[in-house]
Amino acid sequence: MIELNNVSKKYNNRYVLKDISLTFPRYGLVIINGPSGCGKTTLLNILSTLLNFSGDISFDGKSYQNLNDDEKELIRSRKLGFLFQDYKLFENESVKSNIELAIDIACGDKKTKKEKRIKDLLRLVGLSRKEKQIVNNLSGGEKQRVALARAIANSPLILLADEPTGNLDEYNTKVVMDLLNKISSSALVIMVSHDLKLSEEYADQIIRMNDGKYILL
Repeated sequence: MIELNNVSKKYNNRYVLKDISLTFPRYGLVIINGPSGCGKTTLLNILSTLLNFSGDISFDGKSYQNLNDDEKELIRSRKLGFLFQDYKLFENESVKSNIELAIDIACGDKKTKKEKRIKDLLRLVGLSRKEKQIVNNLSGGEKQRVALARAIANSPLILLADEPTGNLDEYNTKVVMDLLNKISSSALVIMVSHDLKLSEEYADQIIRMNDGKYILL
């Protein structure tokens, strides 16, 4: 599905990534480990089409380097999902409103289908009774589950997750990882994490990065 060929990225004449060549599977949970500054998040941002780079990436046979801005935006809204450590939710809006906005952007306003999709997503993440709750009143674990529901509202082919358990306790980490594991049975989940134990427990494939280079485990 997604293939990287000699992908490199420089900042101020320093390589953050150098000659990365990888082929990701169509499904599964791939976890990228490594110390701060090793290029993990940069790689995620390149995969999301947000950063320019040298080399090439092909997604379903189409080169990233040949995409215009509209095509990149279409990929982000229709084929990718995003999950962040700090949730990036609208804190003063309801759970439903946060998910609804993502559906509107990806799919347009079809009310009947949208209502069913929201209910299905909240059921999946175990928040069916929280639909009308204001996000600011939720716990950190609940916020991350809302963020996850929003991230997969467009049924993405690829979910990009940047340290999604970094702010969570052990219980909520397990809840979120179990959900990501379930999602990875029908989509590709690429997750950045500093937690080696978590990677060994959940990952179908581990990529260890250091100084812009990588090792496949």
